Amino acid sequence: MSEHTSGTSLKKPSAACDDEQWNWTERSSQMDISFTGTVGPSDAARHCVTPGKFFYLYFSDSLIDLLVSETNRYALQSRQDTPSSMPWVNVTRQEM
Repeated sequence: MSEHTSGTSLKKPSAACDDEQWNWTERSSQMDISFTGTVGPSDAARHCVTPGKFFYLYFSDSLIDLLVSETNRYALQSRQDTPSSMPWVNVTRQEM
């Protein structure tokens, strides 16, 4: 692993003392890692014959459940801050 460090010095805005400076240090780390895997789509992706099957490769049941839960939680929290005369009905998994 190799590391590159460079420094930059900038003056503060005119409202600050003229003798002061800001000092930034930028760091970027690069690691040389050899890739040994197989390139291209996985077997699961190759067997997706519909857009829905491909979608579910990335959106698992647990992720959809999390989206439902967090959507309903956000609605509850935001309605406490700004009440509404319209009733809120929790989103369901099927709707999501």
